[in-house]
Amino acid sequence: MTIVKRTEKGSELTWEELDGNFDYLIDALYNPNILIDGNFEYWDEGTSFSSDGYGPTMWHGRADSHSRVTGPTNSKYAYRLERADGVPFTDQKFGADVGNQLVGRRITYSFWARNIQNVTNLTTQFVRCNTKESFGSTTTIFNHHRTITNSWAKYTGTSDILPSEISNGGFIRFYTDSGTEQIFEIAQIKLEP
Repeated sequence: MTIVKRTEKGSELTWEELDGNFDYLIDALYNPNILIDGNFEYWDEGTSFSSDGYGPTMWHGRADSHSRVTGPTNSKYAYRLERADGVPFTDQKFGADVGNQLVGRRITYSFWARNIQNVTNLTTQFVRCNTKESFGSTTTIFNHHRTITNSWAKYTGTSDILPSEISNGGFIRFYTDSGTEQIFEIAQIKLEP
């Protein structure tokens, strides 16, 4: 039996590959993720990098090192970001096509995260472009701050009703407070309208 799984590459999973993960199947069918590869399964250029740039498909990382690691329960992979000095972060941009779907709606996001070293706070930032798909000029819609621990935990949040300007596109970003020798892992990022 083949189950169609929504991914940017149109991949399919066999029943055996689901490995009894019925929660994943139900979630994929009833709660679509508007982000691409929120499970960090696809790494087109490799699975470990030593500078800022793209790691998993469509996810940009600002880190001295970022790599694919084993994820929490019900997740095969997670995304690890390490930075010696400054603010490590990862984000995914979305264009006007997605932004148009969000106008006048609330969004719900969820993710799993854990501290590996020197990270106490992880912020979820949701941003809109001021003009169509111009990512250099943006306005923050919300910053939600979370205290994270050394154990995997799930975090969720909901926005207020999104403004019409979200139709210009924007991005979701996850970042830490400024510090030194910071390492954190994040997994199963989901953004639902």
